[in-house]
Amino acid sequence: MHEWSVIIPLLRAIESAAAAHGASRVVGATVVIAPWSGFSEAHLREHFALGARGSIAEGARLTIEVCREVDDRRARAIALERIEVAE
Repeated sequence: MHEWSVIIPLLRAIESAAAAHGASRVVGATVVIAPWSGFSEAHLREHFALGARGSIAEGARLTIEVCREVDDRRARAIALERIEVAE
């Protein structure tokens, strides 16, 4: 399924970033989606919520920025920009 081939690496990136911060819980994540990523904002939110169940990102607020620049390195991807961790 296309969705999981994107969501699983995104969740792994979130977990890796959280580990680098020494965090055990992520309360927010900001991602950039590209026009050719194959995801709408609503579609990404739905699959993120499902994929994050039982992970350190469960219940995390997802902020989505849309990349409109086709020459941007992220034009075909969904990229993790930053996370917010629980204190």
